[in-house]
Amino acid sequence: MRAVPSSMTHRLGYCRIMLLPLADSTVTSQWTETDIGLEVSVTTSGWEEHDVAMELLLCLGQVLWGRLSTNELKAYWTLLDHEILEGIAGEIDEQAIEEKRSLLASRSRSRSCEQLDRYGCASLAGTAA
Repeated sequence: MRAVPSSMTHRLGYCRIMLLPLADSTVTSQWTETDIGLEVSVTTSGWEEHDVAMELLLCLGQVLWGRLSTNELKAYWTLLDHEILEGIAGEIDEQAIEEKRSLLASRSRSRSCEQLDRYGCASLAGTAA
């Protein structure tokens, strides 16, 4: 829990975090919004403590994506646009790099709002983590 920065916890509000020894599926982590706040489940079995913390932070970063203000979104998209124009191919997280590669794979994908949103969310979540 100490891995979560206080500025992130203030933004997210109430969070119930469950560390599960075994998962019911192949999903390592997941989050849902409830009436009382956010519920995050992270599987711990077979994972090192650092990896569990990163999964938790990735989930919280995904939630933050949906809570950014218009100005914050604009600033983040400007940053990503500059990175792409500069030819920066990398990302800090594997999911973000996969989404970026998929986005840039073709002109039609680069125009897809859904694909763009997936990339932005994955990029911010990785950055937050």
